[in-house]
Amino acid sequence: MKQKRIFIIVAVVALLLIIAGWRVYSDISNALLSFEERFRLSRPALDAYPAQVKASGPASLANPPSTISYFNVLKVEPLPHGFLFQSDYGNPFDWGGIAYSTEPLPKYAKTANHGEQVFEPIEGNWYTVFRP
Repeated sequence: MKQKRIFIIVAVVALLLIIAGWRVYSDISNALLSFEERFRLSRPALDAYPAQVKASGPASLANPPSTISYFNVLKVEPLPHGFLFQSDYGNPFDWGGIAYSTEPLPKYAKTANHGEQVFEPIEGNWYTVFRP
């Protein structure tokens, strides 16, 4: 009976160490990847999200996923022809994000709620977003 209890304790500790190690590895690998590499690796998941939003309607933006592949999703906002989500890929003191729009976005745009936004095209309908 005592050996069984020790085995269970060792198994639980080993499992917790594996989970903790995976979490640390994931955080380190995200930190080491460039934005371009994160975007390339995340592209299938990123492309699936607009299709999901289109199928579910704009109300689905109210409950976004916490991550889309290698990008943490902090907040999602609708755009006239798409959406943008705040992510943590840049400087921790800056507001940065990624936008999706089926119509071209201007380089600079002012909003009533957030002031100026800067959109830079990435690829296809995807843009980076920066709010100074």
